[in-house]
Amino acid sequence: MKNRLLVLILQNVVLFPNQDVKLEFSNDISKKIIEESIYGRDSELVLVSPKDKEGNVLSLADIEDLGVLAKIKNSIEMPNGNLRVTLRGTKRVHLVDMKTLYSGLIEVEYEQTESTVYNLDEELTYTKKLKKLVDSYIDVNPECPVSLQGLIKNVTNLSKLSDMIAASLDFNIKDKNRLLKEV
Repeated sequence: MKNRLLVLILQNVVLFPNQDVKLEFSNDISKKIIEESIYGRDSELVLVSPKDKEGNVLSLADIEDLGVLAKIKNSIEMPNGNLRVTLRGTKRVHLVDMKTLYSGLIEVEYEQTESTVYNLDEELTYTKKLKKLVDSYIDVNPECPVSLQGLIKNVTNLSKLSDMIAASLDFNIKDKNRLLKEV
């Protein structure tokens, strides 16, 4: 069975696996994508970024071929007509086939990306080193949230740790997209 879901293009947000984000949508296309994903796609969709920095999506070729599979945790229609949605990133996915549906929405077939596998000693060494780097970074950067130390304290999975750190630090969208591509 092929994995096919709808695509939601995010221009100013990068969602990493194991991260939650609350977004509010006012445009009809985004609302339709959310609604169809909830009722016809088990509340799942694929989040992607546009390739160019302005976010102008003119064709399927303008969409990054790596995205994040996301689960819609909740959706609330606001009094102003906007749709407030909480999304949870679950895993990176590689888009292998994209097509535009009759409704104008984009549907993709995807495959889960493969992470580098480390032996237990290597992974432990890398996670310790990464946590020490975060401690040093927090010491010299007053803008970095100190809560990050507590958030990552008991995380032992290197991939999850890296994503949590990347999501928490104040990088621009281009740099976050670059980090997302690092599997």
